[in-house]
Amino acid sequence: MLRAFTAPRGGKFDLGMTRWGMDSLGRLQPVTRGVRMRPSSAGGVPCERYEPREGDGARAILYLHGGAFVTGSPRTHRHFVSRMAEHCGSLAISLDYRLAPEHPFPAALEDCAAAYRWLLAQGYAPGRIAVAGDSAGANLTLALLLALKAAGEPLPCCAVSISPVTDLTLSGGSMRSNKDVDVLFGRTSKLLS
Repeated sequence: MLRAFTAPRGGKFDLGMTRWGMDSLGRLQPVTRGVRMRPSSAGGVPCERYEPREGDGARAILYLHGGAFVTGSPRTHRHFVSRMAEHCGSLAISLDYRLAPEHPFPAALEDCAAAYRWLLAQGYAPGRIAVAGDSAGANLTLALLLALKAAGEPLPCCAVSISPVTDLTLSGGSMRSNKDVDVLFGRTSKLLS
């Protein structure tokens, strides 16, 4: 199904259609019942806020979605992030960071740092904040840690980097061995063209 949304149309890649399609796929799996979700803002950055019906309110997860830095949103990850919030009994902030190419680097990283600093300003202790992300969001998770460390700012208690995009040259062995089956980065993909 994802292949249909990332395929070129009339010989031309349609980023808007790809974004719409990925958001549509996210709507197929709802927010878990044990969590209240509402649109919000974290440090001036749009986000979705997930509050578990049971939890101590003293912990927070900052979640950074994947999508090759050009697609994805909190909508594409609602079910996953809501389950994480429910399971951990923690507030979860799913950040709607700015996407390329409209907003080139370092816009997304600046949004992530603003949201993390906002959590600190809300009274969450660094030792009670986790930062997590998948794919491009996992890259941003690692980049955020490095930026915070370089600035001498307090680091979160933990970070979870799920299938991180760490080889931005796209030249690693798995890029070659998966070129025929990888929907987003394979031989027929136009996502990064």
